[in-house]
Amino acid sequence: MSDYQVFHDHLQFSSYNRKPPVDDKFSSVPLWEKKFCASIGSVSWRKLIEGKRYMYLYDNVVNWDDSAVKEAFDNAKYRFWAEINGFPCNIPLPDPNTY
Repeated sequence: MSDYQVFHDHLQFSSYNRKPPVDDKFSSVPLWEKKFCASIGSVSWRKLIEGKRYMYLYDNVVNWDDSAVKEAFDNAKYRFWAEINGFPCNIPLPDPNTY
């Protein structure tokens, strides 16, 4: 068998082992939320989706109830949405000195 054939067969076989691409074609998440994750959170949407695959391994973190973080996150999303759509936002930025 030639070196080319061995290399070609290896490429074909290894392509079957790759993860399928995350399909954004029929996503139910609005585009502005994906942009929010990338620009404000510095996390790509693809990386966020990949991370969700392993959430079941960390049950104690997933079930952790932190309502202050949820409120801050929702406020940041609302401020971002208002900014990209040109609406005023009356939600102040959080105090950076608060623990």
